[in-house]
Amino acid sequence: MRTLTDTIQLLKDVILDENCGRMNKSVVKGYLGELIVFQKLQNEGYEPKHFGNQSGVDISVRDFKIDVKTSALKNDGNDDEIWGWALLRRDKPIKYDAAVCVALNKNLDVDAYYCIFGSKVSDFKCQDKRFTHVLNRFHKYPQPPDLNSSKKLIDAYEQSEQYIKDGTVIAVGPIAKLGEILLK
Repeated sequence: MRTLTDTIQLLKDVILDENCGRMNKSVVKGYLGELIVFQKLQNEGYEPKHFGNQSGVDISVRDFKIDVKTSALKNDGNDDEIWGWALLRRDKPIKYDAAVCVALNKNLDVDAYYCIFGSKVSDFKCQDKRFTHVLNRFHKYPQPPDLNSSKKLIDAYEQSEQYIKDGTVIAVGPIAKLGEILLK
């Protein structure tokens, strides 16, 4: 049997493989994020349970329910790279205590984790008409927009940074202790 590290690498290889360029990779990326968070919590000394399978709860640790949301950097249609996570869809209730939003870089390594507790989800609104099925959405830009950017882009960037500054979103670096943030 393969190790979890081997499986994570295999999923990355499939996502990055040019032969899979026409494949819908969203489920594979989602599962990759789940395994990354699961492994991180294991490595921190916790005993997580992995559920997955679109259940609304992907991992639990000590009865604390986590929904893992995964985003690779993508173009938002305005030549700007962005990470984006649907926190709540119109047809589904919140079943988790916290969402862990995994931000993957171009090599599919973790750039950061963004933790959002279920009680804070209603603070986010989805104002993008492309996502009619999403009620609440968080997006994050990897760097500030330049001075020539549109007011809409600058406002969106500042809003995402404000969520982090005021603690609505807790940013966790790739080597920081995720479990300590979630299980205080």
